[in-house]
Formats: sequence, structure tokens, C-alpha cells
Amino acid sequence: NTTREIGLPDELRLERRLLEAAAHMELKRYGHAIELLQPLDDPRAKELLAEVHWRARTWGAAGRALQSTLPEPGGAFSSNQLRTAVRSAVAYRLDGDYDGLANLRTKYLTQLKQTDEGDTFDLLTGTTEVSASRLTDTVRRLADTTTANAFLASLKQKFDGAGGSL
Repeated sequence: NTTREIGLPDELRLERRLLEAAAHMELKRYGHAIELLQPLDDPRAKELLAEVHWRARTWGAAGRALQSTLPEPGGAFSSNQLRTAVRSAVAYRLDGDYDGLANLRTKYLTQLKQTDEGDTFDLLTGTTEVSASRLTDTVRRLADTTTANAFLASLKQKFDGAGGSL
């Protein structure tokens, strides 16, 4: 806060805001992080917002935020986006948001069915009751691939050697 300046370039202001939001998230000040990220229309901000909701366990908001980061139906999916689609389904499932699940399924099942995550996505977005242990296993597997970890690692790499530490 003490290094804020007026007239910074837009990209630098955005990076500062993302860093501040990530710091609030790490301190479990989820409300502050959400306030900083919600008005931003940047893919990095959307991914970090989804991660904040995931960590805060506001599952419905996490599902919507995760889904907002996915490509348009029919577009190509990276391996990270496949995991994001599954995370979105898990969040909707944990929230009991069956409309969100149906929407996610309608948009993406056809193209995701042919991937490594297809069976998991099909199970999670379908109408079949999913056992708590299967959901727990999926959540545990996805917990190791959080977007926040990737974001923080990229910041650390960018500022490594700049005299500070993350």
C-alpha cells in the first residue's frame, strides 16, 4: 500500500491488483480479494477469482467463476482447461446447483467426452448421484493443480532477483 502511485501504466496497475488480491487470498481474507477481482475483465483476474471462491468454499460462485474461464463450446481445450471444467462441475455438485451442472454439461459434454477427463466430467454433470468418496477423491486430485499456485509461481519467477521475496 505504501508504494502506490498515481499514473502507473494499466498493466502494472493490474499486476499490483492481482498481487494484492493473491495476498488477501493467502491470508484467508477472501472478501477483500473478491472485491479487488470482481470488477476486472482480465483472464488472469477471472482465474484468480475462481481460485478465491474455491478456497473460500463458496461453491456456487466458484463453479460460475471457473466456467467463465472456459473457452467457447467447440473451442480447443488445454489440459488446464480440462481440469478447470471438472473443477467447475465439482463446485456445482458441492453447491447442489443442478441448473449449473446441466448448463455445463450441455455446453461441453460432447467435446470433453473424448478426453481423459471425459468420464469424470460425464459422471459429475450427469443426474446420477455421486458418492462422497468419489467427489472427495476428485477434489483431492484437483487441489494439487490450483491456478493460484501457478499464478504465484509466475510472480515469483518474474520478481526473482528483484530484492524481495514472495
